[in-house]
Amino acid sequence: MRNLLFLFLIVILAGCSENQNNKVENIEYNCVLKNDTVNLELDFRANIELPREEFLQDSIVKYVFGEEKFDKPIKRILKNYAIDWFETLSNNKEYHSIALKNTISLNADITYRDSTYLSYARSLDCDGDNFLTITTWDYRTSVFDVKTGKVLTEEDLFGADYKRKVHRLLVKYATPLRNDTILPAEEDDLYSNDQIQPNGRFILTDSTVMYIFHKYEIAYGVFGNIFIDIPKSEFEIFSK
Repeated sequence: MRNLLFLFLIVILAGCSENQNNKVENIEYNCVLKNDTVNLELDFRANIELPREEFLQDSIVKYVFGEEKFDKPIKRILKNYAIDWFETLSNNKEYHSIALKNTISLNADITYRDSTYLSYARSLDCDGDNFLTITTWDYRTSVFDVKTGKVLTEEDLFGADYKRKVHRLLVKYATPLRNDTILPAEEDDLYSNDQIQPNGRFILTDSTVMYIFHKYEIAYGVFGNIFIDIPKSEFEIFSK
């Protein structure tokens, strides 16, 4: 069975309208599937920002899907993934004889761009009556080389020893957040500074490298998703 996340990723591929700098598309898609045990309603809403350059758009598609060529109609693909999800729920006894209704809002934005880098972030907001009832539960990020369209890894940007270096910086800038509002005031055995490790989920802004940690990743669920900003001046690559 395909990963459930792919069900949401495919909405980036429909036709786009264009503004001065980037392409923006709005998508709505509704699907109702039912059998004797499950009645599933899916409502997709998406607001997608993409770069104007086609080769960068292609890079985003290839990064998300691993596809060299994508030529299937968007609604056909959405339906295929919806059916896969429906079959999974139908085979799960926990969901027998119940109705499931979900609204999934996807927002994808370019967070930073200069002559070298394009930073891209996508978030999913889910509202429903089953296990998807959570808010902004998933972020997916990437940084592209504007000239080649290549997805840049942490090692590409921060060097071969990035894990140690970035961990040190994350702890440095997480420490002021320990105020029982953004992070627990005190470390404990379950959530200590050792858990605050580079996770590949980061975006560029004008002045910082922002790392995004999902709920429960480095703190208790009450703290939700956590964002740690590291000044770009801390990284040699942005100080050249």
